[in-house]
Amino acid sequence: MGGIRSALTVEALRRLVGYQFQPRYVRLMPDVDAVSHLASILQISEFQIFRIAYHKWYGHDVPDCELDGIFSGYMFHNSVPFWMRSFIRDATEQADKGTLRPEDFGIETPRYSLGQK
Repeated sequence: MGGIRSALTVEALRRLVGYQFQPRYVRLMPDVDAVSHLASILQISEFQIFRIAYHKWYGHDVPDCELDGIFSGYMFHNSVPFWMRSFIRDATEQADKGTLRPEDFGIETPRYSLGQK
């Protein structure tokens, strides 16, 4: 009975305030999903993806204070710059073809061994 009472209360609250509640787990925006997906493929942070994408587009490193502002826009407003979308498209296409090499972006992949030299 508690489940029915909770459902009725939520429905009544929806009608009262005229607000449509969002599901607890909302699908992210496609650009945000793509950044997160590429970060997991490359096994680096999303922040580092931004740093690499900026360098690839502009040809130089981004100052930390500028990158902080750009990344804040991404984190709090789902804002993905055009140069990041371009990088994501290219890198995802390479990943789909099996030609994505983290080394091409200056990412060192750890070498694992089974204790043999």
